[in-house]
Amino acid sequence: MIDAGLEAIGDTVTDKLDAFKPTFKVRLWQYPNGTMTTRSLSSLTDAVEALEASEACLVVVSGRTNSGRTTFLSELRHRVINGNDIAIFDDVPVGADLVGIASAFLSGQRTVIALHANGDDAVLSVVQDALLRASREV
Repeated sequence: MIDAGLEAIGDTVTDKLDAFKPTFKVRLWQYPNGTMTTRSLSSLTDAVEALEASEACLVVVSGRTNSGRTTFLSELRHRVINGNDIAIFDDVPVGADLVGIASAFLSGQRTVIALHANGDDAVLSVVQDALLRASREV
């Protein structure tokens, strides 16, 4: 039955599935010793390690629809030990007010945001603005 189904969809569809290359970006913010740092993460393992560390961190997964960001977030949820201690905000739209999320991070919460956005510069700008506004409230 499975073979018949695979045969029915043909090589074109399976070739497209095999050729899929994720286009999402992952960025990490941390606040060790009162100094804000940010860097790009290159793998799921890097994100898991950051979230399993004792200090607060903000992991932002950004990309358009069908970029692989939701799959990455699902894998992250499954791999992180003590995931109940992590605030996860999925499919946050462009233009959403992130101050509450940024406040959670600045208050010591390990936080993950999946943003529907395109362009690393735009994501940096939006998150940094939210962090700045949240820092005035904390």
